[in-house]
Amino acid sequence: MIHAPSLAIGAIIASITITVVMFGLNSITDEIGLSMEPTPKIQGAEPAKITMDTFVSNGSPVLGDSNAPITLVEFGDYQCHYCHVFFDSIEGDIIKNYVETGKVKIIFKDYNIIGEDSVKASQGAHCANDQGLFWEYHNILYSSWTGENNGWASETNLTNFAQEIGLDTNEWSECMIQQKHSQTILSSNDDAKLLEITGTPAFFVISEEGNVAKLFGAQPFDVFKRTIDSMLTSEPTVNSNDVGTSLTATAEYGSNIITVTGTTSSNNVDVTFRVKTPDGNNLQAIDSVTPNSDGTFSAEFNVSNWKQDGFYDITSSQGTSLLYRVSVPVKVMNGMTYDTSVTDSTIVSRHSNDNTVSFEFSEDKTVVGLYIKANIMHGHDTIEIKGHTNNPHDDVSITVTAPNGNLMSVNQTSSNTNGDFTMDISVGGSLWSQDGIYTVTARQGNDSLFTDSIEFRVMDGLTVQ
Repeated sequence: MIHAPSLAIGAIIASITITVVMFGLNSITDEIGLSMEPTPKIQGAEPAKITMDTFVSNGSPVLGDSNAPITLVEFGDYQCHYCHVFFDSIEGDIIKNYVETGKVKIIFKDYNIIGEDSVKASQGAHCANDQGLFWEYHNILYSSWTGENNGWASETNLTNFAQEIGLDTNEWSECMIQQKHSQTILSSNDDAKLLEITGTPAFFVISEEGNVAKLFGAQPFDVFKRTIDSMLTSEPTVNSNDVGTSLTATAEYGSNIITVTGTTSSNNVDVTFRVKTPDGNNLQAIDSVTPNSDGTFSAEFNVSNWKQDGFYDITSSQGTSLLYRVSVPVKVMNGMTYDTSVTDSTIVSRHSNDNTVSFEFSEDKTVVGLYIKANIMHGHDTIEIKGHTNNPHDDVSITVTAPNGNLMSVNQTSSNTNGDFTMDISVGGSLWSQDGIYTVTARQGNDSLFTDSIEFRVMDGLTVQ
């Protein structure tokens, strides 16, 4: 299926001013053979400052109204399976509900992580853009997807796609032979690495104010809807039917101060903060803050003594429920902040009760990846881990990490034919003598979409809610 909405396509965004800086045909008459030089190897750039251009430059023309208040940036690979899932099953709903209504504009950026055909496909799209047909070529690429590194994006097929959408194939093939847009593609890949993207597709939802929310993988439409809707309001909203927390960290380049603001549906429980260093150690915790009556809260962090260079994770929590724990990454170099404005949220429909901490899955099990939840009863010595995976063929590795970061145990389990799996973990004994927050991680292979973690607190060998 080809997505071809009747939408105005604008020029490439050169810059955005923000108030808070962050951070086929039945017969083909002409057959054109391409003789391209070997595809340039994608190489990373030196560390650079993250600005709005990191998200929007070196990308596609805008799909939608260039004045739309929300920008949705996708980093994708034309050979990527999950990128195809997003195109085929999710993007159409976003276009119908948000792009065609003028609320969202879409920009596609290249992150070629699968093979050389990925780069050639990107070249084809950019060469099509020279003739004003980027999105038509983009759509025919994804609608023609049949797998990864199986030859569907060969030079012959790419030429056929160009003919099929009505390009001047002589002009297009000359652009391909010259690899005219190699630097744009390389720069887009460097942007992805600067943003520390580890897989595709990866999405950034950006508001007019410069607030940024990140989404990884082919998430269901409801996830995009919730994120976009929250961006369309001045503050993240939590209604009476929702639970969870939204957290935003902002800082100006070269500042010593990071400001953290948030909204929680539980305004009667203090919010505590934990900072984790780039190497994964806990740095510090500050005094708890009490949310205001409307659920808003804020705190400031002085980073002048944060000696490691890299990304620090700031986590806010209320009790031990995962619904009230959310983390945002901030980059610090030489004791000073990089431009930062990043938002994350755990706000979901209400589903917990007074006795059990339960992180539930979406009703739609077509969601790509692996997910786990934990049922934790206060004062017990056992927790139950339940999970679901879209890959029921491979074993799931379950690891437990102590509060000091030491690996405590590694176990294997198998899912049933539906992809569901369970495991009970006993928290008693000498291995659990440390008081604090333990982490359980479930993993299949190295794909980040098939990795998920939950945290819980143990005191005196018993679970604490």
